[in-house]
Order: sequence, then structure tokens, then C-alpha cells
Amino acid sequence: MLFSAFAPDEKLKWYHVFGVALGVAGAFIVISKGQLSLLSGGLQLGHIIAIPYAIMWAGFSVLIRKYGSIPSDIVAGFCFACAVLSGIAHFALEPTLWSLSSAQWFAVVSLGLLPMGFAFYAWDFGMKHGDRMILGVSSYAAPLLSTLVLIGSGLAVYHWSIAIGCLLITAGAIIAAKDMIFKKPI
Repeated sequence: MLFSAFAPDEKLKWYHVFGVALGVAGAFIVISKGQLSLLSGGLQLGHIIAIPYAIMWAGFSVLIRKYGSIPSDIVAGFCFACAVLSGIAHFALEPTLWSLSSAQWFAVVSLGLLPMGFAFYAWDFGMKHGDRMILGVSSYAAPLLSTLVLIGSGLAVYHWSIAIGCLLITAGAIIAAKDMIFKKPI
């Protein structure tokens, strides 16, 4: 969202930054269950590795509108390339577990094809045709939604941090979307 301020048709305003800050705080509270001690270990290798990829994703998200004439079907090629690179990294860096049940294999393949594949197509479409500021802030709901799915399926238990995170993420999205929500009729 902050990179989108450099796009020619966007202007970053104070309430966009405030909305992002609330969304990030809400996502952090959900992920950490409100335990600030999770930061006491400082930056870990995974954080450091993730930083350049987060910057690349932000750059892609801003630049995609400039190249809006490129069909969304190209997303499948990028997903395939990422799958190949992820497979190589997995085999090089992690132990492989082949003894999954058929239901588990089905879940792995389905997660890759359905929600992830659809999410990339939806993100591409939204970045080309939607409000990037609102999409950016709304994306902080992902940790909250995944936690709610886990709670609903009985794989996680409710914690007070979920309610606080939900309030912060929702408030951040509303504040960042102020222009769209409270738009004066034409």
C-alpha cells in the first residue's frame, strides 16, 4: 500500500497510513496471541529472507495496473514457476514426508489449486481494476480469517486476541477506505 503512493493515479494520505498501522497491529495480535515477547528474539532468518520477497510482491502489486493489458492468464505461469522453485527449495532445505494419506494429498493439491490459485487471479484483477489502497489494507484480514476457519473446524481455540485483532483490522480497513465509503454522491 505504501508503494502505491508512487503510482501516478494514487495519493497516500495520513488515514491510509493509519489504517495500515491498525491492520498490521491487528494481524500481529492475532498471529502472536497478544504476546509481545514473540519479538524479544529479534529478526530471525525467516524474517530476513521474507523481506525482499515482500518488497517484490508490493512492487508487482503497484506495477500490475501499468501493465493491465497483460491477460490474467499469465498468473498461472508465475504460479507454476513459483511451485517449481518452492519444490526445489523444499527438497534442498527440508525433510520430505511422503507418507501422507490420500485425503491429505487431496488437501495439499486442492489448497494449491483452489484458494491459492483463485487468490492470485483475484489479486491480479483487483490490482488492475480496483482500489489498491483498500485491497492492501483488507489483505491484513488473512491471518484473522484463517484463524477463524481453524477455530470453526475445531483445530484452534478462541483467544481474546482474535476479537481485538478483528476490531483493529476492521477499523483499519474502514479508516483507509474512508474516501470510498463516505464518497459524496455525484
